[in-house]
Amino acid sequence: GVGVALGCDRIVAAMPDVAYPRLDVFVAVAGAVRDDAASGWVRRLRVEGLRVDWVGGERSLISQFKAADRSGAAAVAVIGDEWDRGEVRMKWMATGEEATMDIEEVVAWLHR
Repeated sequence: GVGVALGCDRIVAAMPDVAYPRLDVFVAVAGAVRDDAASGWVRRLRVEGLRVDWVGGERSLISQFKAADRSGAAAVAVIGDEWDRGEVRMKWMATGEEATMDIEEVVAWLHR
């Protein structure tokens, strides 16, 4: 038999420094009822070339915001009651600023 042993610390030390791209937007869903709408919108945002992630409405908004923070997302789009009016609530993670935007404006704003 032949054996090879590498320590994890040696492997990590040998890896090049790679900056993984952050997300453009993390989509949070206020309630599992809107999961279908969210999944379709996430697909559309990805087709537009945006880096997007989401976890679904089964988790609390607090849990979803923690996931967004860990992901390095620049913004969080919250799909809630505003969705019925064609809007989402946006929160910019760096500043904490919040605003309600038309769904169609989000793509253009994130591409800036």
